[in-house]
Parts: sequence; C-alpha cells; structure tokens
Amino acid sequence: MDDIDLGMDVGTLLDRPVWFHPLMDPAWILPSERAGAKRLCFAAEVDPTGDTALSLGLPLYLAEAIRMTTDAVTSSFTRGFVVGQDESVAGEDWLALTRVADGPGGRTLAVKVRDGAGEIVAELERPGLDNAALAAALAELPRLLAQELRGAGVSGGWAPIYVPPTSALALSSVLAQHLCLSLRRPGTHPTPDAPADEQLSRRSAVKGALTALGDLATRSSQLFPALLFFGGVVATRAAKNDVYQEVRSSVAAVTMRASNPADPLNRISVLMFRSFDEHGTADSREKAALASGDEALKRWLLKVRALRWAK
Repeated sequence: MDDIDLGMDVGTLLDRPVWFHPLMDPAWILPSERAGAKRLCFAAEVDPTGDTALSLGLPLYLAEAIRMTTDAVTSSFTRGFVVGQDESVAGEDWLALTRVADGPGGRTLAVKVRDGAGEIVAELERPGLDNAALAAALAELPRLLAQELRGAGVSGGWAPIYVPPTSALALSSVLAQHLCLSLRRPGTHPTPDAPADEQLSRRSAVKGALTALGDLATRSSQLFPALLFFGGVVATRAAKNDVYQEVRSSVAAVTMRASNPADPLNRISVLMFRSFDEHGTADSREKAALASGDEALKRWLLKVRALRWAK
C-alpha cells in the first residue's frame, strides 16, 4: 500500500519510502515487518519563513532511515502540519513532528515523538546551526533518533544495505527526498494543453531536479541515493515527460558500477534498462538475479518484465 489519499486537508500518507512506488514496489529491498512493531508516522511542522524543501524532505529522510535501522514501521506525510492542530492525524500509534526553523543564531533542527496518548517519548533539538553544523546534524540525526526510540521501547536493527549519508552529502540527501516526491506529482510535469512558456518552465524544473538527483547518486557510492534518482527518472517517464532521456548518461554511470548480481543496485537496474528500452542488458541482469531464488525478487522482476509504458 502506498500514496493513501487522505483528502486535501490532510495530504498524502506514504507508508513506504518515496522511491518505492515509482520503482514498482521492490518489497525485497525493505526489511520484513515484525508483528506488533511500533508504528511511527513522520510529519513536518512547517515554518512559513523557512526552507520548505528541507522541511518537507526531513520526514521522508527520517522515515526511511528509521525503517532501515530499527524494527519500527514508518510512514510520512507529504505536506506540512500546524503545530497544536495536527498531532492526532492519521491515527498512528506514534507521531514524530520534525521542525527546521531559521533564527538569528542559525537554524534549529528538532524532532518530537508523541505516543497515542500525546505523551512525549523521544525528543531531539539542535539549535544555532550554521550550514556546516546543519549538515553534520542531519547526518547524525537518524542514529540519535534511533537511539532515543530504543530507549522508548523500539527494538534496534540494521539492514546491511542501508548506509547513512556522510556530512558532506546529508543536506543533499534530505533535499533529494523532496525532489523525488515532486517528480511523482503530475503537476510538476508539462501537459500538452499548457501554454508553451509554462511547458518550457516545467521541463526546465524537471531537468534541474533530475540533474540534482543524478549528481547525488554519482557522488555517493551507496544504494539509497541511487534509488531516489531512479525513482525520479521512472516517475518522469511514467508522466510521459521525455526529459528523463537527458539524464541517460548519469543513469548508465550509476547502473554500470554494479557488476555483482547479488548487489541490489544490479537488480534494481533491470527496471532502469527496461525504462530506456535496453532489453538485452535487462534480460541478462534479470537472468542473473533470478538465480538467487528469492521469491519476492522474482515477483518484482516478473512485474518489471510485464511493464508497458503508456504512449
């Protein structure tokens, strides 16, 4: 389940990472959900004077990280919330409100987790951050929050394929979450009936988003920045926006660095090769992946093979 539309006043709830649905629900990447695990929903408290992209990217970033480093089942909202009004939204067991606020002494980064009764079970705040300190705090935040949650009864865990971003890439990683989300929205992409200048503006914005995602994926050697990039590319093609072709070389650079069939990047690249109609390479990598005997992976590969793009 994904993209649960709760109405204009509430927004959209993602119960998987932002790249998951565009990449055709690769359940084999995510850890298995434990029965009785805590359910934790992340939402942004938006500062009207602050950086909206950073504020809205932070819940997506933390939901992904906490899912991969604890046994909590996480979700996230795609719009900002007003503090004091939205704490009970969605009926989740726990709600984590994130905050990025600008002030005269620098930025403040904060997370406050409340249980179903409204009691605070975990809280972190880092005030007075300049750009370098903000990047370092973003890199450390998933680990610190997971530690706080373990103290509140959430079991620890670690998916070996997940590696948190370094300080050098942390800010870009949070912003990339928001970029991937924006590329999933139909209104981001040009439509045939729109004025020519609007189409040009939207194409330029989409190309900028894809270029930024591709830059992060090529600068990082880890899987999850590549998933954000690939999710954005596939979402753009699904929107019938041919701008995705302009980042083909970046996609190729990322996909070709994974030569081991057991590497998740090698496996997810099957979808990317099919997205660019490179079916020979896709068939070869699919055959190698199928040899693992993983049933969830097999089901995903069969779904990818059956994909037919709308014209």
